[in-house]
Amino acid sequence: MNPIHNGHLPENAYPATSIDPIANEDTQADSTPSERRARGIGATYRQWPQNSTVTIAFQGATEDQMALIKKGFSKVAPYVNLKFKYVPGPDADIRVGPIAVKGQNGASYVGKDALRAPADQPTFFMDFNRSAEKVIATATHEAMHAIGVLHEHQHPDRDIKFNEEELIKRFEGASDPQAAMKTSVLDTVKRHKKGPLITDYDSKSIMHYEFTSKELDGAPAIPKNNELSEGDIALLRKMYPPRPLPSLEQSIEQLKATAAKTKLWPDLSTVTVSLLGMNDDQKKFVKHNVEKLQPHINISIKFTDEADGDIRISPTDNGKSWSEIGTDAKNMQPASPTMGIHWDPNRKNTARDIKHMFAKALGFTNVTLPKAST
Repeated sequence: MNPIHNGHLPENAYPATSIDPIANEDTQADSTPSERRARGIGATYRQWPQNSTVTIAFQGATEDQMALIKKGFSKVAPYVNLKFKYVPGPDADIRVGPIAVKGQNGASYVGKDALRAPADQPTFFMDFNRSAEKVIATATHEAMHAIGVLHEHQHPDRDIKFNEEELIKRFEGASDPQAAMKTSVLDTVKRHKKGPLITDYDSKSIMHYEFTSKELDGAPAIPKNNELSEGDIALLRKMYPPRPLPSLEQSIEQLKATAAKTKLWPDLSTVTVSLLGMNDDQKKFVKHNVEKLQPHINISIKFTDEADGDIRISPTDNGKSWSEIGTDAKNMQPASPTMGIHWDPNRKNTARDIKHMFAKALGFTNVTLPKAST
């Protein structure tokens, strides 16, 4: 949720217990923090279980609209240990539907509060009658709420002085402007021994409302943000920490592999992966099978839309799959493939090739895949 502009959801649509009433959102400007300290507010008592799957369903949304919401969640997904699974029908943890109040851009229940909503009603609301960029920005902000992140401008250590006479103008459409201003902006999150998780105040967080200089009593304006700040990312990793990567020895044991030790990527590093010359279904299939190896390897895998990944995978036209071994990929021409996949009519054969060849691309040979990865 971001700034309220002339309206808010009806009283009965509010989360039952939340300092974050459902409010408007319209984020646009990019922002990059200058510091690297963890910042933000995470409602630990509303978090989803660690390493769990959170299901998401849509109500009354088109395929294009669904794609925009998925892009919002995809900006959050790399930094949490949750898996977002999109399912049909109403039986889902998070249910996305159109917003009913004119002038309001987006809203969401905070974390597990969604489980308290009526089973046939949305828990995540969106106005799709805006540009794709604005919808994605809103969806990213609301996705943060949906996994338990609170508003940053309500940080207990914020250094903000408000001009309430000016600020209340944005709440003129609310049934009770004073109450809406208080709960959406003026109130701060309270510290408790059991949470929430509170890190350093971050005015550049995507969870921070924008404020004009007049609203800040003459202080410099705080602009809109539509991307996760480094503080946001650090907070997410604290709330939903990734599982520790196995050691090299554990990787060799789990994969029953031989390691080309002079060609391994640096221990605990991140290797980027480009998918070249593939359609969307092929890309999805490759990602799915490559990610099955992640629990068994001692590096992190990050897919990129650019063509300059450390490992570059493309389809082959000679009936065979192949791969450079580990860091031998660095000797290939830039943007040229370092691994090729033959698309067998039997998808199981293709899946096996992807995993075996990718293990080779990491520097592991003679691999026997664990049953959980096949």
